[in-house]
Amino acid sequence: MSVTKTDLKHVRKLVEDAVKEVLEGSEFSLALVQPTGNYDTNTYTMKVKVEKSVVGQEGITQEERDYRMYAPMWGVEADTWHTKFEYGSQEYKLVGVNLRKPKNCFSIVRLSDGQPRICGREFVQAGLALTKTKSS
Repeated sequence: MSVTKTDLKHVRKLVEDAVKEVLEGSEFSLALVQPTGNYDTNTYTMKVKVEKSVVGQEGITQEERDYRMYAPMWGVEADTWHTKFEYGSQEYKLVGVNLRKPKNCFSIVRLSDGQPRICGREFVQAGLALTKTKSS
């Protein structure tokens, strides 16, 4: 039997969905943060790192609270949390801010393959502006 990269991506998606269901649909008050991981097609092994975040009393995670607080400091509106935007031929989703990286302060996910990325405010501002003009 041959296991391909596509097969492993499918398994990863199933694992993510199962973990998300357990965390968000229970008394734990936890939310799934963008999972990362890797797989090796030579040894057929796969590692999925799952980060969880505690949901506060307002019903939002610490990541969302930080985003809404600090995004305006970098010239991005606070209500753009989890907004999808296009840049070049790729589509991305805003998922957070990193206060320790002033140049590449935004965390995004490339939607075509689910890869987490970091970028600067200019990238996010340009992507949001392009997406806004396309939808108008």
